[in-house]
Amino acid sequence: MENVLPGWRNKFLLSIFIGLLVFVGLTLYADLDKILQEGRSFNWRVLPFLLLLAFLNYLLRYVRWEFYLSRVGIHLGRGESFWVFMSGLTMSVTPGKAGELLKAFLIKEINGTPVSYSAPIVVAERLTDLVAVIVLCAYGVVFFNYGWQVLGFTVLFLLFLLLIANPYFSKVLINKLARLSLLVRLTEEVKRAYESTFKLMSLRSLAFAVILSIVAWFCEAYAFYLVLATLDMPASLFQATFIYAFSTLVGAVTMLPGGLGTTEGTMAGLLLLLGLPESSAVLSIFIIRFCTLWFAVLVGFCSLILGRKKVLGKVGKTRYGEVR
Repeated sequence: MENVLPGWRNKFLLSIFIGLLVFVGLTLYADLDKILQEGRSFNWRVLPFLLLLAFLNYLLRYVRWEFYLSRVGIHLGRGESFWVFMSGLTMSVTPGKAGELLKAFLIKEINGTPVSYSAPIVVAERLTDLVAVIVLCAYGVVFFNYGWQVLGFTVLFLLFLLLIANPYFSKVLINKLARLSLLVRLTEEVKRAYESTFKLMSLRSLAFAVILSIVAWFCEAYAFYLVLATLDMPASLFQATFIYAFSTLVGAVTMLPGGLGTTEGTMAGLLLLLGLPESSAVLSIFIIRFCTLWFAVLVGFCSLILGRKKVLGKVGKTRYGEVR
């Protein structure tokens, strides 16, 4: 564990630095005085409800996490599982949330499960999140006239999922990769990873996980709508949902840490297209990004630090060979 955390810590600190740069850039763009003036008129009593909606997103994704663990036969106590999932939120600001692979290392520390067996769960989480966000972007096909872009991306992505779920294609691909000298030693790990992936990518598993993901991400989109409504911005729930989902999608595709810069920039551009004042648009971005991105990081950090000794310090850990 001690060997794992330093790598994640460096990525985490880099993301905070980029976040500060984005904050400064948007502040200079919109004028700090005007943003502060807007902030004084904002009804901050809505903030706890915004955070509650964000936390509901985490809880729904935790239900999906538990479902995935059961599908691949990884057994953790409820407390241990909840701690692992919440600790992974610390890495929400890593590129494509790839840092959430930390969860696979934490599981290995708890019961010895090989990372190659549990890592596909994190991949499946990202894939179903992406599908959910694309679905929430559907309104933009009509309102912002982004139909072909969203439709084309959706078709390509669904084809990709179908290829992964096809055992014949995957076995052929794995066997071809196994012939490469550099990957010979990794063949067994790749096969083990695909065993987990195939269980997670079945139509039944996908349907359940995607529905949960759509509801989870809609919670945050609704929080964004409430921010806009509190600032008396003329945006409907459908418009707010599209702006939040599309901006999140852009941030994910660019693979920047937490989508920093690209997500905020896309949000700002779309809000300005609605005719909103720059200061109001920037303040709404600051609020929603704090409630959805940085609140997740804070929750994850507190979980990782406070529960680490309690969970990993247990005597008589169950080893991987016993849980399969």
